[in-house]
Amino acid sequence: MSPKTTISIGYKSYINPGFVKEILEPNHARGKKTKAWAIENSRFIDATAGRKTRCILYMTTGHVISCGIDCRLIRGKIWVK
Repeated sequence: MSPKTTISIGYKSYINPGFVKEILEPNHARGKKTKAWAIENSRFIDATAGRKTRCILYMTTGHVISCGIDCRLIRGKIWVK
């Protein structure tokens, strides 16, 4: 399996999957704490286009991205079968 060059995280937003360190659920404590930390440190990127956050991506650069598509879909997009 090899990672793709860029993947869509919804609503005309794209990321490089090589920089994804962790995929977090927004309802769990770890996701909430990571999002709060990123907002405090100006490392938060909102890619939801005003919709409900369904997945939080923690990047190797230290940025945290919230996106409006489900975590299972992003996990499926990162690795090609």
